Amino acid sequence: MVIFNLTGNALLFPENQSFKVTLRTTYDFSDKYETFPSGRRYLPSPYPTVGLSYIKGIKGVLGSDADYGLVAADISKSNIKTGVLGNTSFYIATGKFINNHSLYYPDYKQFAGNEALLANGGINTFLLLNYYTFSTNTEYIEGHLEQNFSGFILNKIPLLRKLKLKEIFDINYLSTPALKNYTELGFGVQYLNIRLMYGTSLNGGSNIRSALRLEVSFK
Repeated sequence: MVIFNLTGNALLFPENQSFKVTLRTTYDFSDKYETFPSGRRYLPSPYPTVGLSYIKGIKGVLGSDADYGLVAADISKSNIKTGVLGNTSFYIATGKFINNHSLYYPDYKQFAGNEALLANGGINTFLLLNYYTFSTNTEYIEGHLEQNFSGFILNKIPLLRKLKLKEIFDINYLSTPALKNYTELGFGVQYLNIRLMYGTSLNGGSNIRSALRLEVSFK
């Protein structure tokens, strides 16, 4: 793989090849199911889903230059009912390269950043994080928390009630040896599958940037 610097023809990354194997398992503690003639269907679990992953870069296979191992764990749950306050969703993950003898930038742990007005939705995405600057080849902790108030506040305002807007508040967090404590706070509203969010980011108590983001979900 050859990648050139956008401002010239110098190599941004050296030429390399990577062969890797990914193993992943999840468990959601669900023990209730429905039985049909075609098989069994497990019912949604009231408990979070726990995931474990292992990624191994294997040197020498098909010319691969990669030689590393990444162990990661995550826990998540969406749409936890919180009564009149709507619902809560969260995602927490951590990972560590147990060896990084040989890996190149594309093999680093990448995070779902965003620097455009149109944002990608999803509980494990950031509103303002640079796409590539804070990728890591060491260790990381990231967390995302979203509260959808489902109109708890705006439904009390007569003119806005008819729009059926939902208030959204979220917090995103990332820590790596280079980044330390990066935190985003987001506020916004949702109409059907469209969200308008205002986010501000902090690192070590200092504001980095603030911006608006428009999210459209097609799910």
